Amino acid sequence: MDRRSFLKSAAITASAAVPFTAFIARAQAQDHKGGVRRGHTAGYGPLFPTLDRTTGLPLIALPEGFRYVTFGWTGDPLDGGGLTPGVHDGMAAFAAGKGRVRLIRNHERGPGTAFSSAAYNPAAGGGTVTMEFDTHTGDVITMRDSLSGTIRNCAGGPTPWGTWLTCEETTLFHAGMPHGYVFEVPVEGFGDPTPLKTMGRFSHEAVAVDPATGYVYETEDAGDCGFYRFVPATPGRLSDGGELFALKVKNINVANLGANLANGSTYDVEWVPIATPDAPGAIAGNFVWQQGRTLGAARFARLEGCWYGNDAKIYIVSTNGGIGQGQIWEYDP
Repeated sequence: MDRRSFLKSAAITASAAVPFTAFIARAQAQDHKGGVRRGHTAGYGPLFPTLDRTTGLPLIALPEGFRYVTFGWTGDPLDGGGLTPGVHDGMAAFAAGKGRVRLIRNHERGPGTAFSSAAYNPAAGGGTVTMEFDTHTGDVITMRDSLSGTIRNCAGGPTPWGTWLTCEETTLFHAGMPHGYVFEVPVEGFGDPTPLKTMGRFSHEAVAVDPATGYVYETEDAGDCGFYRFVPATPGRLSDGGELFALKVKNINVANLGANLANGSTYDVEWVPIATPDAPGAIAGNFVWQQGRTLGAARFARLEGCWYGNDAKIYIVSTNGGIGQGQIWEYDP
């Protein structure tokens, strides 16, 4: 949605913020009725509609004393020419010196025209934009294109060496070129429009990197899919290639981990090799998973988020194929 459409919508619905605040206040009053509940703290206090310092509209609710600014709207000018593309999606923040943060953000667009000179397929409109933000002044310092020519850049993940891995959530064969890859974008400069093909061609969602090994864990967003581990030939240099594996439950072939399982269920796992992580032409949507399935890999349903936790574990979110349903899996490397 562009700024004009969004502001028009926000202006019409802004009056709904007052009853929303009342609802929050009632819920909090009910929660604390009769004393403090064990294991709970007051936190930052109740939420209030808070004016965006860019638009002047109460776009979100925040605790008292918090403030925010919006930037990087669809249609905003990019440094060096062009306009900010739409369909904003996954992103990550990186330190960029004292009081500076760089944000690399996906744009989950489909076939179209590439908006960056660093383009994989000129006939594809997805990609990334990189912004630098001054946390002291609240100003955007730079906003520029950093990669394009890709399709449906949904999620991805940051790396310990300071890059963003942007992932295509598709296996489309478009304008004579295959899609369904991972691309790497540095904090400075343009991303490499060369796909990391040994990381697999499938409907990617998110990735998480184990800094101890350099292994990259990858989720696949499909109704019947796998969970993967990429072992790079050179840790920290994904362009050197590597080997792809799919998770398998020990002693159980094609274990259904997308089923409704009891909380606390645990499994011993192993990893089976994916012999052919890439194919250059048109393919079945989940040909990588089919290879894993043949070797007994576990099946999931619509894997989404993936994150390396502070406890050195990998966390995976599954929606189980339905809105309002899901599981969180924890993998201990």
